Order: sequence, then structure tokens, then C-alpha cells
Amino acid sequence: MNKAMIRVGLCSIAAFGLLTACGGVEEYPSVEQEQGQDQEIATAKSAILGADVCRDVDLTFVNSRERATGNVAIRVRRVKFYSEHDQAWHSEDFTNRVVGYGDSVTVVNQNLENVYFEDLFDWKVYYNVLQSDGTWGSEVYQDITITGSARCEDFRGYRLTIN
Repeated sequence: MNKAMIRVGLCSIAAFGLLTACGGVEEYPSVEQEQGQDQEIATAKSAILGADVCRDVDLTFVNSRERATGNVAIRVRRVKFYSEHDQAWHSEDFTNRVVGYGDSVTVVNQNLENVYFEDLFDWKVYYNVLQSDGTWGSEVYQDITITGSARCEDFRGYRLTIN
């Protein structure tokens, strides 16, 4: 067997598998060539998949959280965003960000993976509430739905308000 190419004679087969005519030669790549092509495709896919990162996204968290005892600070810890394409939640963790009531904090230059050019309407913001004794309460989350344009693109910003 030739490692470079496999030559196969072309034959016409009629109904019931009867050989009716042969002629011509068709060239097919060898197994080694197919494996090389598969590697080239995998490399190209990898480069493309690397491009599915939504780069340098700014996440702004606005604290509008009110309690019966008064307005409180929150400590934002992470977010999750839903990918319709993957049918899965993706997480973005970062250093705790304390946001006073009525204030906002922006976490800059986040790279959101697997969601480039997707509409990210559904978010979960995970945070703690500052208790009256000065300690942080248990982690809770709030579901947030973005209305309007939610397409994830490089240098995009999202504003997420915690009520």
C-alpha cells in the first residue's frame, strides 16, 4: 500500500450490487494524510475556540439592597451567566468586592469563556450582606435578567443591580 495515496478503480454498480462498468482512477488520502489533516483541523478549531472568549468585559455591580433595618453594604464574590448554546451556567470568580448601599463597583477586564457573541440574559450574582454586628452573612445569590442588548462581545460592559 502506498503511504501517500491509495488508488481505487472507479466502478459503477447497478441495482442488486451487480458490477456494470469500471474505469478511471480516484485518489484518496492515506490514513497518515487523514491523521495529518485531522491535526490541522484540530489546531484550527482550537484557534477558533480560543476566540469564543468574550475578552475584557467589565462587570458593574450596583447595590440597591435594602433591609428592614436599613441600607446595607454587600460583598460580591462571583457571578454565573447562562449560555443558551451550552445549556449550562458558567462561573466567573474574582476577589471579594465590597459595595456600599447606593454605590457601584466595576470589576474590569474579565474574560468570559465559551460565550463569545452569545446573548447573556440570565445571571446569578453571589454575595454576602454586612450584618449589624459587622460580620458578613451567609452567601446568597440574586437572579438577574438583562433586558435589551445582552450580546457578549469584546470590551462589553454589563450592569448588574442587586436589590
